[in-house]
Amino acid sequence: MHDPLPAPTSALAKAHIGLATAGLGGFTIAAGIAALYLTMDRRLRLKRWKPQPGGLSLTGLERLHYHAVMLVVPVLTLTIVTGVLWTVKSGGVAAIGGRWIEVVMAAAAWLCSAAILVMRAALGVRGRKSALLTLAAFACTLLVLVWYGVRA
Repeated sequence: MHDPLPAPTSALAKAHIGLATAGLGGFTIAAGIAALYLTMDRRLRLKRWKPQPGGLSLTGLERLHYHAVMLVVPVLTLTIVTGVLWTVKSGGVAAIGGRWIEVVMAAAAWLCSAAILVMRAALGVRGRKSALLTLAAFACTLLVLVWYGVRA
């Protein structure tokens, strides 16, 4: 096991906690949009639901999802950076090794989120693949929170 980080009294710790809270909120919104997209897509493919006039289309949902992810990725990046800096400042580089689960899950969430942006820009990937990657990133983020709860 590892030593707990000190109380969040430094500006770095407060920034990390604030960014993590904002990132989790943003990921929750992006994951909700992704889940709604997948649900609507499935119902349309199975012909169980017809869109109403004036309702949000799949294209509109996909665009909203993309913008949510675009806002969350920089926040997640800063959250990871401030978390690593706080850990190193508190316990040295060796302290990162004791938190490998958190680092791996955060890196996986970041990779999934960055992949959404890169794949859309470079390859034009949209829709279900982007939504599934968002849900995977959200799951990784939740695993970090579960790990905090288990460790506490």
